[in-house]
Amino acid sequence: MLIHERYLRREVVLATLLVLASFLGLFGFFDLINELDNLGRGNYGLEHAVMYTVLTMPGRVYETLPIAVLIG
Repeated sequence: MLIHERYLRREVVLATLLVLASFLGLFGFFDLINELDNLGRGNYGLEHAVMYTVLTMPGRVYETLPIAVLIG
């Protein structure tokens, strides 16, 4: 493998990961804001809202990875 191929591959992967992390941060923030409406109902607290947001992240990765690859 040539040096320029490794360099190009590294740049593309890093750009894709940066875009994916940005999307996940935005979607996670908006999901958490959306879950704040349910605080105080029964035993639903902030820790449950954060846990719900964290546990939905793998699905968000699956949804946003193709877009991140195209942008990155």
